[in-house]
This record gives sequence, C-alpha cells and structure tokens, in this order.
Amino acid sequence: MNRATSVVLCLLVVVACGGCDGETGVGPTLPSTDTMTWDVKNSCTGSADLRFFDRTNGVVFPSNTQSYLLDPGDRQSYKLKCNSNANICYGASLKSNPRFYWGVAVDNSQGCQGCCHVCDGSDPTPISLTGC
Repeated sequence: MNRATSVVLCLLVVVACGGCDGETGVGPTLPSTDTMTWDVKNSCTGSADLRFFDRTNGVVFPSNTQSYLLDPGDRQSYKLKCNSNANICYGASLKSNPRFYWGVAVDNSQGCQGCCHVCDGSDPTPISLTGC
C-alpha cells in the first residue's frame, strides 16, 4: 500500500471509528457484557405482566411495548444479556389490576428493596409473586 492510500485510509478510519493507530483503525470501546438468569414464579390466581429494567443504561426487557406474561402457577426463567455492572430490576403487575405490583411495577414507576441485581454473571435469588 503506498503512502497516499495509507493516509486516506487512516483519515477514513478516524472519521468512522474515532482513531487511527498507523494503518489500522482503533474503534470505540464496547461495554463488556454478562448474563443473568431471573427465575420467577407466579403464585397468584391471576396472570401477571413482567418486565426487567436496566436502570443504569435505560434498557427494558423484553421492550417498552411488550411484557412477559406469567399465567397463574407458571414458573419461568429469563436469561438476560446485560452490560457488566448494570443495575437490573424486575417489575410485575397483575394483568387484571395494574395497581397491584411487585418490584418496580411493570411500568418501572415504583421504588423497591431487594428487587434489583447487578449484572455480574451471577443470578438473582428466585422470585415468587405472592400476596394477591
């Protein structure tokens, strides 16, 4: 590769990736990721909507417009891929009465104690939705 081509490539890399180390580009540093598995059981007689909220990065699992459905007696495991050290909280509400909630509620509107876990490759304590 001649010098002129190398300089042009380096300039393109600087624009696209934010840096250049000689003839190869150095891209942005991506966050490291971990996984965590939440085990949730619905011990109520009504169905519940469930979401997980990454309060560090503003991510919602499964999404802002969808939730996981747990029918009465269901027990499900949810394996989430998350940024390392992110604070992940669960929130659930009864489908028939969204004012009855667990954790941070299905809309992430509540505070809680013990409903969050740091994404570090370990799994949170299993949860049982009770008291309804």
